[in-house]
Amino acid sequence: HGRLYPNLDDLVEMELVEKSELDKRTNEYGLTEKGYEVLLEQLNWEFSKLISEESRKGDIKSLLEG
Repeated sequence: HGRLYPNLDDLVEMELVEKSELDKRTNEYGLTEKGYEVLLEQLNWEFSKLISEESRKGDIKSLLEG
């Protein structure tokens, strides 16, 4: 809990997440286009490590379609 908001602020500074005010007490966070691209790159790397065999592609595909 103590690191959540500092970490979110770091992501805002890196332009990966945008911060807006939902109401006087609540902030809302959303993924920026840059953040989306970085996330896709990360997922691509992770999937490349996970799918070491052709047979695993179907497992991942079914998760994404689900």
